[in-house]
Amino acid sequence: MDAERQNMNNTAPPLPPSGLPQSMRYAIGSKRAVSARCTHLNFQPFNGNSFTPDSNNEIRISIQAPGFLDTAKHILRLSVTTVTGTAAANVDYSLASLFDQLRIESNGTVLERIDRYAVIDNIKSMYNDSFAEKRMKSSTSLGNSTVDVKSLGTAFDTTGSTVTGSIQLRSGLLMNKHNHALPMGGAPLELILRLNSAAACVFGSATSTLTSVTVSNVAFLCPMYQIESESIMAQYKQVLATQPITICGETYKTYVNSVTASSSTQVLQINDRSRSLKALVSAIRPSGNATTYIAPSNSEFVITGLDRYTYNIAGAQYPPGGIQLDDTLISVNICEPVDMASKALAPYNKLRGYGMVGITEFTAPVSAETNKDGGGKAVMSVDLRKFSDEERCFVGMDTASNAQPITLELQCTSCPAGDMTTFGVCEAEWVLQGGRYGVSV
Repeated sequence: MDAERQNMNNTAPPLPPSGLPQSMRYAIGSKRAVSARCTHLNFQPFNGNSFTPDSNNEIRISIQAPGFLDTAKHILRLSVTTVTGTAAANVDYSLASLFDQLRIESNGTVLERIDRYAVIDNIKSMYNDSFAEKRMKSSTSLGNSTVDVKSLGTAFDTTGSTVTGSIQLRSGLLMNKHNHALPMGGAPLELILRLNSAAACVFGSATSTLTSVTVSNVAFLCPMYQIESESIMAQYKQVLATQPITICGETYKTYVNSVTASSSTQVLQINDRSRSLKALVSAIRPSGNATTYIAPSNSEFVITGLDRYTYNIAGAQYPPGGIQLDDTLISVNICEPVDMASKALAPYNKLRGYGMVGITEFTAPVSAETNKDGGGKAVMSVDLRKFSDEERCFVGMDTASNAQPITLELQCTSCPAGDMTTFGVCEAEWVLQGGRYGVSV
């Protein structure tokens, strides 16, 4: 009866706001951004215009701005000239292979240092980049929009010619967790990029002879914004003067070992000391690849002859019992190492990466000269995150509070002789206080 009376009198109660569809919630709108001016800055090296692996091999760029640098949108532009005697040369996977080390310093303090930068940048790209992302990077970094899904050895011909491209630097400070801009009022930063050896930058065919690799036309391009509201800037300056500004990001520590050709168990020392170690990732490069012009040394790895690997941390096995390996296409057993790598190398606070590494890409390469058969992307890894939470930092294992050893144990049938590089994927916290930067990692 009550329902009938309401219908007769046309006095039905209004729908509560929570019952409205999204398309009708007009009271919930976007907030207007604060008034600001935006400009694009061009920072160039102060120590020269031309760089080669054999002379003037460090690119140094001073970075400081009268506003907030939106470094999440930065690019590093550069031109590469490669001259060979008898055949074409190819950049190894991406222009990141030009760099052996990335450093960021301020007032004599090293804020970030990533050794073997080309290796970890390529590995992260392999296990995270979708086909669309890889196509975009191929266009911007290599000047080539044609990408084969199965071919991770993207290359371009630079015989006696110059190619200009751009990349984003994989820096925890510049590309931090919350996409925070570099604060206004901080001390100048110095970006230092050390070039790889010529043979590590590029690779070719057995008949190739490398004459020279030259990097020029380098610029760090980044948008900057300046807030026009005097009241907001007054609040910002008050905060800057009274309390520290913190930025959290992901960076990498590098540990280098040698693997000998044998059928015995080998134990390699790592001994990382980090406040938040999120993962360990190890890759074996065949002996001589870093110095042999024929082979791609920053994007080709091997696990042939390895039966099992285990990380031992403070007397415990990670994962328990280790991970079994078999890279032959006859008896494929790579589900667990590929799954672990997708988690260990995942983007910040994501459960896993969604790159293009499958069975064919994970296994041993067929041809070292072309790297176009899709193989050689195998890594050993372990995910050490306690939990995944977009709102939390320092979710990894604390290895800095004790002196317990960390080792990588390899059980081999016939281990390949090679160079083992292990990266500690860890979180760092950068602090700006009193105009000076500091770091805790």
